Amino acid sequence: RILEEVEGRTVDLDARVTEIESAMHREEKSSFRDLLGGGFFFKPIVWIGIGLSVFQQFVGINVAFYYSSTLWQSVGVDPTDSFFYSFTTSIINIVGTVIAM
Repeated sequence: RILEEVEGRTVDLDARVTEIESAMHREEKSSFRDLLGGGFFFKPIVWIGIGLSVFQQFVGINVAFYYSSTLWQSVGVDPTDSFFYSFTTSIINIVGTVIAM
């Protein structure tokens, strides 16, 4: 039913399903070996990902987002407004991340 909706009724659905299944069998499965590189054990892109993850933990922004509602309340903001401010901050973070990507 989904293929009919996506591909349209003019396509031979049995042939399309067979084509999809054969493509799935031709693909190579990913393994840990795909991450291994030359001299530094992993490929450079893996090291970049590891470094970004570690850096994010050192920055401490996760704590600010997790406790933001409590932090707003501790500086005198009403509890209802503190949730709104936390929500707004999270949305701005998401939008900024999407723009940065």
